[in-house]
Amino acid sequence: MQTVRHVRSGEFGLLLTFHKPRFVCKDCGKSFYLKPEWVVSNMSITTHVLIEIVSKLTSSTHCLEQIAKDTNTSAAIVLNVMYHIKLNKPSELPETLGIDEFHGKTGTYNPTTRRFDTEKYHCVITDPDGGCVLDILYKATYRELYDYFIEYPPYLRSKVKYFCADMRGGFSKVARKCFPHAKICIDPFHVIKLINEAVDGARLTAWHALTDKANEQKAMADQAQADGDGELAALKLLEMKKTRDDAALIKASHKLLTTSPFNPEAYWNRHDEKRDQRLEDIYAIAPELETAREALGEFHAIVHRTTYSERRKGLNEWINTYTSCEIPSIRQAAFSIKKHRQGIENAWKYHKSNGPTEGLNKKIKDIRRMGFGAHHFENFRRRALLACGSTTIETVRYTIFDEKSTSPGKEGFPLYG
Repeated sequence: MQTVRHVRSGEFGLLLTFHKPRFVCKDCGKSFYLKPEWVVSNMSITTHVLIEIVSKLTSSTHCLEQIAKDTNTSAAIVLNVMYHIKLNKPSELPETLGIDEFHGKTGTYNPTTRRFDTEKYHCVITDPDGGCVLDILYKATYRELYDYFIEYPPYLRSKVKYFCADMRGGFSKVARKCFPHAKICIDPFHVIKLINEAVDGARLTAWHALTDKANEQKAMADQAQADGDGELAALKLLEMKKTRDDAALIKASHKLLTTSPFNPEAYWNRHDEKRDQRLEDIYAIAPELETAREALGEFHAIVHRTTYSERRKGLNEWINTYTSCEIPSIRQAAFSIKKHRQGIENAWKYHKSNGPTEGLNKKIKDIRRMGFGAHHFENFRRRALLACGSTTIETVRYTIFDEKSTSPGKEGFPLYG
């Protein structure tokens, strides 16, 4: 007698117990048991459960424990099924190649230290046009990417026409080395993110300056109090209070300074009077933040222009204006944009975006989050590729004569072969 797990019936899991016939070989005298085709013997589950597990692995971002609960199995069985699915390196490269790094912090087990040697950032390679993940690399370094892509023969690498990435230096270098004929496209999203960080850097600089000034005033008040000059101490305490109020206003202005003027649903775009008054108070405290906010607003206006020629002209004017800006963070951002200007213009010209890659990146992060972290990189890679890759399930019906059926099955109903 053998008992195996079957698919759930409502909220209850099913166990099937059946009798396995035992046979004896007439030639050698050895006995053996019959192995039914509908049972996966080494996992003690039916093929229906196997197909359901694979279906959930490829169609959801749930963790292994949740999939095991939904399929009336254990996490060890789901992991065993995942190990039996072959995920080889892609044999072809798409016309548009997307690449991005993400925070994974997984690694391999080190028996010497009895810990996992982890890498903070991993690299995801995608097909933005197909909307799927091609592969995930352990490191997001130039050497790792170069060794990966150089294994493809030149005629396959020549098929890549567009290389979508952010402004990370290693990505552009890999594109020039391995895909010399591909157009490097940098999504304006990354540029706006860079300018947002520059504006926030200017805000933090002003906030730290006010905080230091308040601490100096507090020290002067304490010293005056110790010297017996109560009037001077009270004056310095009043100045300290005003400086701290100004610092609190600058500290809370991150959202206000980085809000796009073209987003009508944003809070500060729905409260014009309050926004203008708050900006006036901020500019009176830190006048350099007005220039920083103008730089961000002008680039938003460039992105919202209709034609490629207008965007290109506006980008050149923006770079010429802000490469000589007195704010260090804005000036540094302008020089970075100037360095990658061709890639930004290519994204506008060929209408290529790294948005699908960012969306797949979000799904990969959801897998790690729903599993409350991940330790083993290979397990994490398999799970991410099954959920976000191009893996599909083919189910074929068979007739009573063990031949493939050509008649269409009921839509939405799994066809178990």
